[in-house]
Amino acid sequence: MKQEKEDASEEVVEVAPGIRRLQLPIDFTGLGHVNCYALEDARGVTLVDPGLPGEESWRALQARLATAEVPLARVHTVVVTHSHPDHFGSAGLLAQETGADIVAFERFRTVFDPAETDESELEARDSVAEVDAPPTMRLSRPSPWGGENLGPPPERVAAMRERAAEMFRWLKVPLRTVRVADGQRITLGGRSWRGIFTPGHTDDHLCLYDEGSGVLLAGDQVLPTITPHISGVLPDDSLGRYVDSLDGLASLPDVSLVPPAHGHPFTDLSRRVKEIKVHHEERLAELPGDRRRAGVGQRHRPVPPPLRRALLGSDGRGRDLRPPRAPPPRRSGPTPGGDRAAPLSPLRSRVDRCDEVWDRVPWDGTATRRCLTWCGRSAGRCGR
Repeated sequence: MKQEKEDASEEVVEVAPGIRRLQLPIDFTGLGHVNCYALEDARGVTLVDPGLPGEESWRALQARLATAEVPLARVHTVVVTHSHPDHFGSAGLLAQETGADIVAFERFRTVFDPAETDESELEARDSVAEVDAPPTMRLSRPSPWGGENLGPPPERVAAMRERAAEMFRWLKVPLRTVRVADGQRITLGGRSWRGIFTPGHTDDHLCLYDEGSGVLLAGDQVLPTITPHISGVLPDDSLGRYVDSLDGLASLPDVSLVPPAHGHPFTDLSRRVKEIKVHHEERLAELPGDRRRAGVGQRHRPVPPPLRRALLGSDGRGRDLRPPRAPPPRRSGPTPGGDRAAPLSPLRSRVDRCDEVWDRVPWDGTATRRCLTWCGRSAGRCGR
């Protein structure tokens, strides 16, 4: 099983001094949990990515805070790394309950926001949008490559609308009260973090880097055993922007620990970046020529053949490419069974053990079906 699919643990884990991981349950695009990080300081805590809206997630968050002996009232800041609901979903409710600030990248905007707001509106508004009716979601958008609009398939839309009433009971649309620009510094949890704009997965993805300790809060930008999906709704080359963002992170000096939004913290950022780039090179090689000429992935720089051979093996068979796990952290709370080590999974054998959910994803100009593992094979070659 991929690390990112593991069920949420009830343990509260200190991944670095003053940084604790609170795993929250999600049932969202094949993922099993989201990592909410608590950054402690004299005032209380900052929570990073507090999970989906909903009763299960909210009760889990309260239980994890109780295990960490942090009263809800001591949450003074909420950081949202990007505008996906498993990251911002409970931020508005937290702000309503505690008066916490909501920190996000300057372009942060959810699917529920009616329009962009200017700086004067930012200072005048509260951190929670007041809504008299369930917000409406933009579920279909024009494709940047032409052809049919992008959006969930009809059966997925029906399921989403069936669950919407329950979700909207808990969703308080978060409004950013503190904006972070690319390169701007912000103090959270007694550390000075540098904001790093990392587009591609979304157009508002924010990573935070503490140069003093080498800790990089990576959000969804770099995950340990899967790759984040590449946005299909940005106006230009999403993949190129994503790869540029990866290269920017790989060039950071002295990164010693990467706590991701899903999966376990890891240490070898440079290697993981190379693995992801190899993966996307393989996917690009499967695109028909007209898609390549249309500009898909044109900004992506192929991985040099010697590096490909070093990563994939000269015999053409995959090796275990999982980045090294961080040293065992300190824990609080129940620890039945201890650590669970994710099974080794060679890059090229992912499809052989595939048990992911299938989705309908526009890829080659038509509505094809492709596995969410992004293992490197098209539906026609998968054999499922």
